[in-house]
Amino acid sequence: MVHGGSVSMKTGESDPLTQNYRRALGAIREIFRQVDCGLVPEVRNLLAAAQSLASAAVRDPAELLWLTINKDCDSYSFHHSVNVGILAMALSAAMGQPLAEVEEAGMAGFLHDLGKTKIDRDIVAKPGKLTEQEYDEMKRHAEYGAILIRLMEGVHSRVANGVLGHHIRFDRGGYPEWARERTFSAMAGIVAVADCYDATTTQRVYQPQMLPAQAVEEIRSQSGTSLDGGIVACFLELAGRFPVGSLVRLDSNEIAVVFTPSSDSRGAATVQLVRDSSGTALAEPVLLSLAQSGSCIVDLVEPLLQGEIACCI
Repeated sequence: MVHGGSVSMKTGESDPLTQNYRRALGAIREIFRQVDCGLVPEVRNLLAAAQSLASAAVRDPAELLWLTINKDCDSYSFHHSVNVGILAMALSAAMGQPLAEVEEAGMAGFLHDLGKTKIDRDIVAKPGKLTEQEYDEMKRHAEYGAILIRLMEGVHSRVANGVLGHHIRFDRGGYPEWARERTFSAMAGIVAVADCYDATTTQRVYQPQMLPAQAVEEIRSQSGTSLDGGIVACFLELAGRFPVGSLVRLDSNEIAVVFTPSSDSRGAATVQLVRDSSGTALAEPVLLSLAQSGSCIVDLVEPLLQGEIACCI
């Protein structure tokens, strides 16, 4: 995993996935702004991005995962929202859900934290432990978000229900407490897994950043309690042997970042080479198909031992 205040991976200005990531990011910024102004948000741009990304997810769920390496601590809420939406779509597609449900899972992920706009910013941005009263207010973001989403033209009520239940927990020990007896679709559980994974792999003022492999183990540890075990199993298969963003060593002694994960024996489908076999940093990362090259991953690499590796795709 690349550490630092901002991480960016892109395949080029004209790449459709990159364009749709940015489109979703811009749309979410605007939706949050409109809610702050007391308006009912316009969601056409976000719906269009979700449709395109959902179609890509259905073709190949793992194809989307590299987009979620985009991290920006200065605009955490917006990047986190997009990343959770993308992870939710990839996971929904990997579970074999139809296109419409994949798109709705993405919308629920994009909008899962929208309710935080209704909570005092001093509480949302507080670096230390929340007081009991502050935590009770923070817990209301799921229901605040569901209320806002039900007002949006073109967004199905299933999306609102998915947002309402994304903190309810599989064992129903979560919140909102009044909704624990309600029936929630798999969408809520999908968003919960996506939210947990992206949050734990992002540096925040009150939480250290986990490496991708550590975050996968954290997801595994919550299977059957906080998180739905069936959904977790699908996520673990999707994440592969070495999750996207992992810094790895190839059998050629080259250092690379996992770009497209896989569960096969090579360890990944594609990687981005960042250091050559002698340890010299490459001027430009090189995308490499492990199957075509005949290479394989031999181990994870500790990022701090490699220094701040910039990975620009």
